[in-house]
Amino acid sequence: MAATGDQFVAMATSALGYRMTAPNPGGPWTHVGRGLSSLPAWSTGDGGIWAPEIQKVSGNTWVMFYAATVSGMV
Repeated sequence: MAATGDQFVAMATSALGYRMTAPNPGGPWTHVGRGLSSLPAWSTGDGGIWAPEIQKVSGNTWVMFYAATVSGMV
C-alpha cells in the first residue's frame, strides 16, 4: 500500500494484479483496474502474478515488483 497525496493505492494478487484505491487505509476500497495490461512474454501465465508491491521512484513515476512463473523453469 502507498499514500499518493489524497488517497491510498494497493495492489493484490490476481491474474494481472488488482489495483485498488481508498481515501484512507481503513477504506472503503474500490477496484479501479489492473496492475498490468498483459503478462510479460517470459511468464507462463500459470497462476498470474503474486506478491505485487508498488514503489514511487520519482515525480509521477511508479514501479511494480511482482512474482510470476517463468517459462521453462517449472
